[in-house]
Amino acid sequence: MPLRRTLILLAVLLFAACNKVSPPDTTAPAPSGPGQVKGAVTARDSGDPLVQVSVSFYSDNGEVSGQSAFTDSRGNFSIELPAGKYRVLTNSATEAKPLGWNGYAPVWTNGELTDLDTQRFVVRTGTVSTYDAVLPKVWSCSGRVVASGGSISQGNVTAVKFRDGTVFASLPLPATGSYTFPLPDGEWQMQVDVPGFKQAVSTKFVVAGAPVTIPDVALSAA
Repeated sequence: MPLRRTLILLAVLLFAACNKVSPPDTTAPAPSGPGQVKGAVTARDSGDPLVQVSVSFYSDNGEVSGQSAFTDSRGNFSIELPAGKYRVLTNSATEAKPLGWNGYAPVWTNGELTDLDTQRFVVRTGTVSTYDAVLPKVWSCSGRVVASGGSISQGNVTAVKFRDGTVFASLPLPATGSYTFPLPDGEWQMQVDVPGFKQAVSTKFVVAGAPVTIPDVALSAA
């Protein structure tokens, strides 16, 4: 083949390779948008539906995603959320509905009494997920804080799990030092924080199906 003809053929092949038309991309785009969560909230002791209980979904930045859902007359709820992973708090305490307002404890993701950072509920785009919560009963337990060398003011008393020290809930401590605390069954300690005093923690006590008297906590000046 003459050299000129060979060079022309190579040029044509090179031009075709550089200007090859790619086939259209038929890959479906990744789905985006919200998912739906439906579920029910019931009482552990009776199995009865619990009404007007909040169900809140927290994103990783600690904020509630959208508005909290509330259970209806049958204990059911439904909410639409952006796809993602959430910490879930059911029956959260508020000023209008304080801790134990309905006789039951708040619970976190997967029924935990305390917020375990490893627990997440996944919401997927375009799907309906189920999230049910079962709430344990609380018992009105009473305790007393004794201050040595000062008066109690603007303090807090916090219930923590005995095994790992994770926080269940915290309440203001009355100036008298006497308080009541709604607690579910379990092994507990009470942590007391009052300005001007060292932090103090009660000895372990057990709640098992009935109210108990919480061990006294003595405060000493900081």
